[in-house]
Amino acid sequence: MKKLIATLTEILSRNVDFVVKTVTIGGTVLAMLSVILYLQSDIEKKINEKLSDPKFVKQIAAEIKSPSIIFLSDGNAIHDDGGSEFVYLDKIVPEYDDKKMRVVGITITTKQFMKNPPILSSIDGEEYFQEAKRVDTFKWEYKTIELDRVYWSLPNDKMPLGRYKLEIVR
Repeated sequence: MKKLIATLTEILSRNVDFVVKTVTIGGTVLAMLSVILYLQSDIEKKINEKLSDPKFVKQIAAEIKSPSIIFLSDGNAIHDDGGSEFVYLDKIVPEYDDKKMRVVGITITTKQFMKNPPILSSIDGEEYFQEAKRVDTFKWEYKTIELDRVYWSLPNDKMPLGRYKLEIVR
């Protein structure tokens, strides 16, 4: 045993520079690895904290989905999912055909210029719209496509209010 210790001591004393360099490099690698692992766990913790914050999740959801407005055929909004905030909606004006008792067009006026027209669709499936036409800088006009329909009975001899969804294209 004494001979083995003496041999190791002799080898180490001859190669002190090699041992010092090896220990230094090994220590540096271990230190860098521990810093990387710490940063990774810290970043993961911060991401999880952000994702559990309801305000942040609502903000992300608002950025991802298209803002929209649901309104009735009389022009009154019944649900606003960020659409009026985005376009600063000025007014919605439906056009009626009293003989056919239906909406024949809808004009959307915004307070902000929009490069692309909003997407207008009927929730009740009663109307289909032609492509929107820009009337002026802030006005979009939608005309319905003529469909032959027969209504056998109408409540109070009036067409019920239709529901529409206006989606803003960004």
